[in-house]
Formats: sequence, C-alpha cells, structure tokens
Amino acid sequence: MKISKHYLVTLVEEVLNESNRKPSPWVKGHMQGNKDAKRLARKGERQSAKGLLAYIKKATENHPNAEWREGYRFAFQLMFSAQLSEPPSDGQLPY
Repeated sequence: MKISKHYLVTLVEEVLNESNRKPSPWVKGHMQGNKDAKRLARKGERQSAKGLLAYIKKATENHPNAEWREGYRFAFQLMFSAQLSEPPSDGQLPY
C-alpha cells in the first residue's frame, strides 16, 4: 500500500489537533487527586476509611465542577482501595 502525501499530511494534522486539546475536568481532578493521594501514601501513616473520606470531602467541597470532584475521588479510590473497601471493578480501571 502506497501512502500518498495528502494522506500523510491529513494524519499529521489529526495528531496535531488532538494534542492541542485540553484535558477534561474529570482528568484534571484525577491528576490532582493522584498527586494528593501519593503525598498521603508517602507519609506512611495508617489511613482509615473515615479519615480518607473526610479528607476527600474537605478537599472537594469548594470545587464547583462535579466531574472534577468525581475524578479526584476516583484517584483516591484507586490508591487506597483496601482502606475504602470499595475497590474499582475491572470495567472502571483505566486502560
């Protein structure tokens, strides 16, 4: 199969357009939640489910975007699944 110049230029333009997109609020919340969860995990303190849920609630209570809050919670759920006793199902794990 020959690749024409037009086809190659079209593919490159598509890649450039996709890379210019900003992440969604959910992704931004997940990234921030991941940073915070890692910071808490590095402290080495035992985290209880009640303490983690209180931390998540306090950290997300003033954020106006519900998608951001869900991404933040999901990051904590992945990091502290044993403590939160609600491990994500296989269908929820990112690929």
